[in-house]
Amino acid sequence: MWQTILQFLKQNRKFFLAMFFIAVAEIALSGFIESIFPETWYLRSYLSWKLMQRTRDFQDGRFQIIPDEKLGWKNQPNYTGENIHFDTFGSRSVESIAEKKRKKTRVIFLGDSRLSGGGKISNNETVSSFVEDSNLETLNFGTEYFSLDQIYLLLMDAAKQFSPDVVIVGLGSRNTELLDCLYLPFCDPDVEFALVKPRFNLEKNHLILIQPNVLEFLEDIPGSIEPLAFFHRYDMHYQKFEQFKRQEFTPFLGLFNLMKKKVGKWGDSANKMNSAHKEIRLRNGTLTNALLKAMQIYAHEWNFRLVLLLLPEKWEFENSSAKTPYDELKRLAQLNQFDFIDGRKILGAEAGTQIFSGDIHFTPEANQIIAAKLKEFCKPGS
Repeated sequence: MWQTILQFLKQNRKFFLAMFFIAVAEIALSGFIESIFPETWYLRSYLSWKLMQRTRDFQDGRFQIIPDEKLGWKNQPNYTGENIHFDTFGSRSVESIAEKKRKKTRVIFLGDSRLSGGGKISNNETVSSFVEDSNLETLNFGTEYFSLDQIYLLLMDAAKQFSPDVVIVGLGSRNTELLDCLYLPFCDPDVEFALVKPRFNLEKNHLILIQPNVLEFLEDIPGSIEPLAFFHRYDMHYQKFEQFKRQEFTPFLGLFNLMKKKVGKWGDSANKMNSAHKEIRLRNGTLTNALLKAMQIYAHEWNFRLVLLLLPEKWEFENSSAKTPYDELKRLAQLNQFDFIDGRKILGAEAGTQIFSGDIHFTPEANQIIAAKLKEFCKPGS
């Protein structure tokens, strides 16, 4: 075998020497090459054609989420898909409710698509639908890709508009990963839409909102330098785009970094699945804590009960003995004396129940188990 390889290398020596010198030249000139083209030109290469096409379709209202100048995006009012239906408020509710008038205890659900249920189950199989009864009405504003900063902004608007008695916030480590991000492709190149979002900075224990011009930026990307200048200043993941310009734009460096990313993803997955003796920290833990405290203050000011529903990732649920970001969220909930539900604990106690529907979302059976526990917090006087 080795003799065959050596023979092959000898026969193609000139070719491999040429490739080697080209690769060395790429490395030596990578800094110079970066300055040749404008950043917008690099961004067109960074964003795939499919991603940009889906983003244009998103702007045209062809998906269940639409652009929003304050939140970045929101559920599309009156949208109907294969299993999903949103009402006039953008809530995945079973029954329509009056905005101000009500005779029941009103419960609002805020979070990402794990709370709204995803696209594999019907409105009747969501956690909010199982909470509803003759005394409780619900509004479910769970929105895909939402992070804790967007949940906080939506909480303030929903409290003013709907005057809830109880607000349930679905919270997991996934909701903290984008707190230092403005442009989702810089955080995760595999996202389905090139979304723009707001974020907060924590300065001297004060939350400072960084609000991009969402609608204008979506129109201008990738043709204008203004959004990139804004992201360069405020998006903590912009460095990944700069790394792309230096290391992934030319052929050989691009191939090498593609291989490195593949190995890195495999390694991350393996580490999570074999994390029994490792500690994986919560991303943006300090900012997460500040946002939770701000939500608690707001609930007191507007006189509604705030309940955290802690939701484990699939790997966190399967490695419940490990030190995971979920444990840090639980510690923060305890430290700030929140009313909270330990989703990993109550779901883990149901032996034989299928918890996940094959992706990040929960099965109707799991939603029913969670809802039974939530109802204890929604009863008047509880």
